[in-house]
Amino acid sequence: MRGDFLSIIVAPAIFCLIFLLHWRSALRADLPRIAAAAVSLLALAGCESYDPGGDVMAASRSMFEAQAQGKPVEIRGMCYSACALKLGSGAGLCVAPSARIGVHEVRRVASPWDYRQGVRDELATGYFAGLLPMCARTAFSARHGFDSGSLVVLSGGELLSACPDMRPCAA
Repeated sequence: MRGDFLSIIVAPAIFCLIFLLHWRSALRADLPRIAAAAVSLLALAGCESYDPGGDVMAASRSMFEAQAQGKPVEIRGMCYSACALKLGSGAGLCVAPSARIGVHEVRRVASPWDYRQGVRDELATGYFAGLLPMCARTAFSARHGFDSGSLVVLSGGELLSACPDMRPCAA
């Protein structure tokens, strides 16, 4: 229970703090150290991993690299937005049944703060959805995962049921 509370409340708060610090030019040089310290703090507190997503192009490059090199990729904890592209990583992928994976449409924005006011990017949303395995794309689409800016979340167990070729992560 303690880990659930921390992963739901503390992890997003720390990542928001890191994001805010990123925009303060005086602290920008220290950002990698601050981020590493925050991740270490979360690990010590018993939080599962938290990946809020971000850059679809960078995430897709990582996905293609994992596919080509057969790299192991684990989805544990919370994996939102562009992080969900890990689902396309190929044979090295495992998904923890307790994981939480969320997707939403891609929007054109001037900054991450403007996401709600952004305009749907049809091409980027189609690209994002098309990179997911068909079974995952179908499961998210059934819940309108690519139809709005709202995050649609499935558990790892739900994805494993929808995608019998995916394997669960070892405990």
